[in-house]
Amino acid sequence: MMNNPDQKISQELIPSLCKQIELEHNFKILFAVESGSRVWGFASPDSDYDIRFVYYYPFKYPFKEYISLFDPPDHFQQMFTRKIPVEGTSEVVLDFVGWSLFKFGKLLYSSNPTALEWLNCDLVYYGTKPPGLYNYALKNFKPLALYEHYRSLCGNNFSPTSEESSIKLKNYLYALRGAVNAYYVREYSQIPPCDFETVLTNTPSTYLSKELKNKIRTLIHLKKQQSEKGLISRTPLLDDFLANFLEEEQPPLAAALPKSRKEILDEIIRSIILRLSLED
Repeated sequence: MMNNPDQKISQELIPSLCKQIELEHNFKILFAVESGSRVWGFASPDSDYDIRFVYYYPFKYPFKEYISLFDPPDHFQQMFTRKIPVEGTSEVVLDFVGWSLFKFGKLLYSSNPTALEWLNCDLVYYGTKPPGLYNYALKNFKPLALYEHYRSLCGNNFSPTSEESSIKLKNYLYALRGAVNAYYVREYSQIPPCDFETVLTNTPSTYLSKELKNKIRTLIHLKKQQSEKGLISRTPLLDDFLANFLEEEQPPLAAALPKSRKEILDEIIRSIILRLSLED
C-alpha cells in the first residue's frame, strides 16, 4: 500500500494517464519522463508534474492512420488536474507533452537541448528509453548548442538591470541552473546530469566558489518548502555571479558534428521501429 502521495502519483496515476492517452489517440508511448523541477531536485510542494514522452503509431492500428494526404500529428499536449491532497495543495497538475518518434529523431539529429534532456532524464514514469538513442545522444551532440540553451535559460529568468529588490525563487533557481549547467558543459563537453546537486558538486571551483555553492543549496532547501510563486530578496553574491556569466564571451566549444551521424541515427530509428513492429 502506498502512503506517499508522490509515489502514488508517479507509480499509479501517471502510468494510468499514459494508457488513457494511448487509447484515446491511437498511438503507443515509447517512454515518458519527468522534465521539470521534480527531476532537478528542487520541486515545491505545489510544483506541476512535467511529463514528456515520445510516441509512435503501431502497424496494427487503423489503416487510415497511414494512408492519408496528411501526416499524423507529430506533437501532443494535454493538461490534467486531479484532486489529490498533498502537502501545500489540494490538487496536482500534470502537464503532458509528447513528440512522435520521427519528430524526436529529427530534433535529436539537430542537437535539440530539450530532446537531449529527455533522453538523459533518470526519472522514467512509463515505458523504456531505447539504449541506442541514449548512446547516440551521448556521443552526437553539439556542446555549443547546449551551452547556448542554458545561457538563454539564465537570461530569460534573470535581468541584471532589474531594479526590483525581490525575485521569484523559482526564477532565481532557474537562472542559476542555467548558468551552472552552462559551466558544466563548458568544462566537460558533456550533457549535465538531471540532478542539480550532482552538477553543483562536480562543477569546478574555478566557476563556483564554495560560498556560492552553499548559497545555492540554501535556496534549493527553501524552494522545497515554498510555493512555486514564492518571492525572495535578491542577493548581491548571486546577482553578481549571474550578471558576470551573462557578460562572458562565447566559449570555444564544438559547434559541428560529422555528417555520418545521420546514417547512424537513421539505422537506430529503423531498428527501433522493426523491434516495435515485432512486439506489436
